[in-house]
Amino acid sequence: MRFLFIYFLFLTQLVVAQVFDIDSLKRVLKSEQSPTKKIKIRSLIGEYGGIERTTYWDSIIKDAKQIEYLYGVTYGSFMQSLNYTKKGQYDKAVELAEQSLLFSQKDRDSVWMGYSIEHLGTLNSFINEKQTALNYYNDALKLYDTKKLSWRKGYVIIKLGEIHELDSNYVDGNEKYQEALQCFMSAKDSSGISIAYYKIGKLFKIQHQLDTSLHYLLKALDSRKNISDEYYLCFILNDLAFVYLDLGKREIAYDYILKSQKESDRIGEKGLAFRDINFFLFRYYKSKKDYQLALQYKEVADSLDKVLYNNSNDKAILRQQAKYIYDKEKELDEIENSKLIAIEREEKEKQQLVIYGTCFVLLLVLVFSVFLYNRFKITQKQKKIIEAKEKETQLQKHLIEEKHKEITDSIHYAQRIQRALITPKSTLINN
Repeated sequence: MRFLFIYFLFLTQLVVAQVFDIDSLKRVLKSEQSPTKKIKIRSLIGEYGGIERTTYWDSIIKDAKQIEYLYGVTYGSFMQSLNYTKKGQYDKAVELAEQSLLFSQKDRDSVWMGYSIEHLGTLNSFINEKQTALNYYNDALKLYDTKKLSWRKGYVIIKLGEIHELDSNYVDGNEKYQEALQCFMSAKDSSGISIAYYKIGKLFKIQHQLDTSLHYLLKALDSRKNISDEYYLCFILNDLAFVYLDLGKREIAYDYILKSQKESDRIGEKGLAFRDINFFLFRYYKSKKDYQLALQYKEVADSLDKVLYNNSNDKAILRQQAKYIYDKEKELDEIENSKLIAIEREEKEKQQLVIYGTCFVLLLVLVFSVFLYNRFKITQKQKKIIEAKEKETQLQKHLIEEKHKEITDSIHYAQRIQRALITPKSTLINN
């Protein structure tokens, strides 16, 4: 019962809502030549066209394997696993989830490694293999502990809370739901916020704290405005109807169940939510003492219970298989991790060598720069001294030249006087 809710929750929250024109995709597919792009387009057609034929997805997986397109195998295997899950073929669901994980590891695609591990955790949770489910969920959280994948953490924490809830550990369950609520609020994920409020409200409903339950369920309904996952809306409306019925507000409860019934009919939901609608109507008409009509709804609810819980043998087989797969995965992960650690260590050593080499070169450049700067300063200082001496020399030269000129002028002047004195004496002698 709980698993079907988890399955649809995963399916509606995992893929970002997009609108594709299937006919346009088919036309593009006919003209596309690239094998990898053809597989991508076929996958989109299969997913958004709601194709659940196993042969369709088997063909995609086969073609992707032939061209060694790892992402194609990963994606096709994951979608095929969800299809087998919906059909109740859990052994095949686990096998395909395991294949999705294997090829995502080969592709080093942490996103799809996380999705595949989370899905394996969900399958193990369904078969009540709680410890294995916890191991898978914790492994998924480690992969989601990045900015790129942090949006998935809240949904995994919700699932951890559900495991506590199954063990009637309501304190730890509520703690996980509150933790998930904070994750969703930080991410401004209105769908996740609505889910967290719903899980908290349902937990209080189980404990018969009806007023508190009603508070959170109404917040869940209010938070999910403009969200397209109508299947999940049915669960909120159903639980609101049950709480109002238990509070003695029968007609208000009936209004909520009519809304749920309308959504259920519109989306063709005939599973768990539809079972709960019929069970509510059984209780409602029983309270009105209309036992004939109440019995009719009770028979429908009981028949759906048988359909939903007729897989006990499959669960036992899957429990054994899942345990083997997880042990095998842990062994492979340890080997892979040791390889990754060795590679990371080698890369780190290379990076350190590069850093050390760069620092050494920069140090040399710095020392050389300081040396050049000092030389430049000394040269500048010497240049100034030389220029000062040259100016002093020029000044002294100029002074010498001035003195020399003065002396020369004095000599010339003395000579003129002498000649002036001598000439008349000569003249006298000659006369």
